[in-house]
Amino acid sequence: MAALVIALVVEPGIAAETVVPAFIGGAKSDAVYRDPNFIKAARECAILHPFQQYMAETPKVVSACVEKYMKSHGASAQAIAFMRFAPVPAQISELRNYGPVSVAYAEMLFADRGDGWTVIGKSGELIPLWAPADISQDPQFSEFRKSSPDVDLWPDGLTWPRASTTANGGERLVFTFQLKTCHACAIAANAELAYDFDRNGRFLGTHLLKITPAKS
Repeated sequence: MAALVIALVVEPGIAAETVVPAFIGGAKSDAVYRDPNFIKAARECAILHPFQQYMAETPKVVSACVEKYMKSHGASAQAIAFMRFAPVPAQISELRNYGPVSVAYAEMLFADRGDGWTVIGKSGELIPLWAPADISQDPQFSEFRKSSPDVDLWPDGLTWPRASTTANGGERLVFTFQLKTCHACAIAANAELAYDFDRNGRFLGTHLLKITPAKS
């Protein structure tokens, strides 16, 4: 039996919001797609379209294969658009709304873990939390790195955010990321990051709120 290797390299400290037309106006309830056979089908698509054969075209052909499966199993346009947005095959399994913003928890075909989080604004912007924000220039983070020079933000252990309404009627979502040197490394600290949106669900940016060293 041929071995299947599905790898994804996400550099910590790199995040980029992307406008996905299907999500303009906000995430809908049918963006959730809980197909118990989705991951199995995605793996089969990857086996049928190996990197050794398709090279740079592999993500495109695998996504097309997964999309065909999803369409034949009742997936909505937003469910398919999210799958195509994600760096690996993914399905939203839970969605929560916070004013003009939604947070999606997704089952994903990562090599080393099986889930991922994305913030979705009514503007159609999707902000993936599997690629955390760049806080390298933040004074608080720079100070912490003096004692732990190799740490970065990691999305391991994320949970639903703490939400609050801002003074201008927008929404602030606060997520707790881990600071460590690698996926399997010990946690050096936890970092609270705020993701801010205006009243129309347009992404305004992120802010590091605080760093709490891990208990030794």
